[in-house]
Amino acid sequence: MAKRANQVIQRLEKQLDEFQPQAENLDETIERVKALNVTAQNLIAVYSQEIQPLASSVKSLSSQLKVLAEQVNQLNTITTAADFGSESELAQTPNQRTAAILTVISDATKAEQRLIQARNKTTVFFQFAGGHREQAEALSAALKAKGYYVPGEDREGGAARKHEVRYFHLDDKETAERLADEVTAALQSLGYSDHDVLNVVAESFISYRGKKPRPGVVELWLEIPPR
Repeated sequence: MAKRANQVIQRLEKQLDEFQPQAENLDETIERVKALNVTAQNLIAVYSQEIQPLASSVKSLSSQLKVLAEQVNQLNTITTAADFGSESELAQTPNQRTAAILTVISDATKAEQRLIQARNKTTVFFQFAGGHREQAEALSAALKAKGYYVPGEDREGGAARKHEVRYFHLDDKETAERLADEVTAALQSLGYSDHDVLNVVAESFISYRGKKPRPGVVELWLEIPPR
């Protein structure tokens, strides 16, 4: 009996030795999948923070150039009319020219501000558990209304019992804290009771050793109360 038990133990040890390289390969594969997921997140963030605002800026710039061309024509018309006009018309020309130039400067400044705001928009990857997808979508809509870029909602088992915003860079700490407060407020505004709404907190993942999202990207992990 003891001999048979010893043989079983030896077989198990052999199987464990054979499985060890496979387990190591599995761990490596899991890490690669995680890294690929972060790469995908970064690509989405690049689009939302860089490419999309740039495309909008080009479109806006095209419109601004058309307006500028019209205003230049108006300036030329004002100057030409002044050359043949009365003294009162001549006196009005500098004021009209100044007003037109100020309008161009104002329009250009507004376009620049819109571009800066778009490029500074925080990207929020939303992982949720519990509740229904419609509830997650309603929360996403509330965050988008606050100026966040939320690519979508991913149901993730790991979000169970989580109520946190993860940030991976020190520069995103204040943004994560503000987002956590706004998520809590959004849940309350969506009609969840005080009993159901737990305060969402910002959690630092600065020391995370895996591949990190780019700056300006945070993650919301949330178990949504059922309804």
